Amino acid sequence: MIGTLSERILIYKRTKVWDAINRTHDYQDVLQKRAWSEVKYINEAQIVKEDIIIHMHDVEFKIYYDKFLTEKDHFIKFEDSEYTIEGIKPIARQWSVLKCKKRI
Repeated sequence: MIGTLSERILIYKRTKVWDAINRTHDYQDVLQKRAWSEVKYINEAQIVKEDIIIHMHDVEFKIYYDKFLTEKDHFIKFEDSEYTIEGIKPIARQWSVLKCKKRI
């Protein structure tokens, strides 16, 4: 389960790749042609009861899940038919914990 989740969560540094995504809004095109060198995966994950706690360490990052719902200030939330992922973005090299709950 963690492997599958890791494959579906991509962490992007805010670089020219991210700028290109913002400009074009063509995520698939950017991912296929330009972004692979910028992809980082989950550093560490562990299962705690029903939650998967995902620890990430990066100054700035963006996450694209299957469906992007909201981004407000430093709080992020993603949801699809299987998972709800929410958490706080890391600021100034602090660790971030995203809770991933499997939807019922």
